[in-house]
Amino acid sequence: MWLLPALFLALSKSGGGLLVQQQHQQQQQQHQQLRRELRQQLVQQPPRWPGTVAGSNGGTASTTPLDAGHYAPGELDVYYTAEMLDKLSGYLKRTHSSMEARYDLEKQRLSAAAQGTPPNSTDRKALQDALQRSEASRAESMAASLEMLQFYYAVKAIMGSKSAAPGCQFLVCGRHATCIEKGGQAHCRCEPCFEGDGFMCRPARCGPVTDFSAQPLLGQPPIGYPVVPQTTPKGVVELQLVSFSSDKLAVAVRDSHLGNRGFLIVGRAGNTEIVWGSWKEFSGGVKAFGIALAGFPNGRLAIAFRDADRSGTGYLMAGFLTDAKKLIVEFVKPQAFARDQAQHAALVPLASSRVACLYSEHAFDASAKAKPFGGMALVQVGEGGHLKTLGKYHFAHGELVTRITATPLSPSSFVVAYRVVPGVAAPPNEPSKELSALWVGMHGTELMVDPHPVTLEPERVNMWARSVALVAQNLIAYSYQSGTEKATKLVTLHVNPKTHRLTVADGPHLLSKGSTSFVHAVSLPSGAASPKTFTYFQKPGGTATAQVCRISPQGSIASCQEVPWADAELKSVSGVRLPDGRMALAFASMSGAPQCQILGPTESGAED
Repeated sequence: MWLLPALFLALSKSGGGLLVQQQHQQQQQQHQQLRRELRQQLVQQPPRWPGTVAGSNGGTASTTPLDAGHYAPGELDVYYTAEMLDKLSGYLKRTHSSMEARYDLEKQRLSAAAQGTPPNSTDRKALQDALQRSEASRAESMAASLEMLQFYYAVKAIMGSKSAAPGCQFLVCGRHATCIEKGGQAHCRCEPCFEGDGFMCRPARCGPVTDFSAQPLLGQPPIGYPVVPQTTPKGVVELQLVSFSSDKLAVAVRDSHLGNRGFLIVGRAGNTEIVWGSWKEFSGGVKAFGIALAGFPNGRLAIAFRDADRSGTGYLMAGFLTDAKKLIVEFVKPQAFARDQAQHAALVPLASSRVACLYSEHAFDASAKAKPFGGMALVQVGEGGHLKTLGKYHFAHGELVTRITATPLSPSSFVVAYRVVPGVAAPPNEPSKELSALWVGMHGTELMVDPHPVTLEPERVNMWARSVALVAQNLIAYSYQSGTEKATKLVTLHVNPKTHRLTVADGPHLLSKGSTSFVHAVSLPSGAASPKTFTYFQKPGGTATAQVCRISPQGSIASCQEVPWADAELKSVSGVRLPDGRMALAFASMSGAPQCQILGPTESGAED
């Protein structure tokens, strides 16, 4: 925006004699003059090609010989761009000085005119209004000039100029880059885990500044401390970690030293550390077994748990950030969703702040005989943590399901994996359904279930821990423990985008021999390369380790390698992939102390 003759506008409003049409014409003439001046300054001559010199009439003269190998015919003269940038800089400096002088003059004239009018009169009000408009126009003009200077310094830096910008306000750095100002000079620098010129930053090997060792999850004192006591879990026996709201992390734990109650802490993941808020109880004084956690981009959380290890009541509740900067979270009262619970529930975040809650359930028929099934509820997590159940469904009929786990496939669909417990009266040769998986999709406010689950290794029984992770579009990694073989295996599943049927793409692939305390999986960033899956587990009495396997676009498993990441035996662990490609892991030591660790591309095996 350029200077609007605010004094004339004010006078016209107060009957000063200038018509609105005349003001508009004058403004148009001013803009045309500025455009002509800009063309004269920036386009005095056309681009010069190597081997030509400028003619006296602004055209080009005959070709002059150049040294061999200097330029190829038809290449653009790179000096032309630098010269034009310098002309742009000179023009901006001249117009800025002229603009400031005009605005100062306009301000003096308006202020003097206002002083000569009676207080509270219509003329003074109009002149004061014109003065405010002039100042607003001045601010817009300054912003426009700053934007052009940002363009100038950014292009100069991209072209390799050694002269730096005078301040960070004159630079617009690229994604994953920050501006560094030192000694009156500013330049853009890629953040840790990225490399480039500060304008284009690509994932790179992380150095020690980013990949720090495990840190204790102590948290900050709560608001009102020491009147409000600080509670720090020290007897954690299970935990869940989620990433939500861009750079936020949430860890929910059950502490056996604090009556098996549930506590949660929220943190912010930075380049070199995670800043944590305060621990806060979410279970409302009751026990919290089988914690499940889901997060949403808007800062809301969904939490599921049961109040007893056996025959407990299943609860679902919500939390929400009330102060994202201070990492303060509030909870609503838990709501019961199922009775007689003894299995972990699973939560899957979906679009529109909805969550799918999957659990093992049973109903009684007319003869009071219990009929088990796999149940799920679609719940809306509203503002202020208000929960509204949109519908309840079955994903397994007449079957007792356990070890339920799920992974989002898209914002409106997911894959659930589970174990069907063999019936007591089942025939000896009946195919096992202990490794089952199926597709579930959300349509409007309804959930749709593919009625044809896939079954892995139907000839085997005693399939225990399992995990599923999204590897690529319509490609799932299914990791599990075979109890009979005492082996940890991996299978890839392809999801048909039209029928939603799951089929085996590759596997079973042996990851490790021996028993394991847990099995979890996380997908890794791949860029242009084939995707990878990070499957982490722990042999009893040993330390947690991982197997990172490359997965082809067709789902073939290859190039698996062991990636040790822990130096001690763990009681519970949960991991997530961060938006910038790093991995966050929260875990509890055998003594129950909660800790957190960040793994970069090198440490997680994502980097080749």
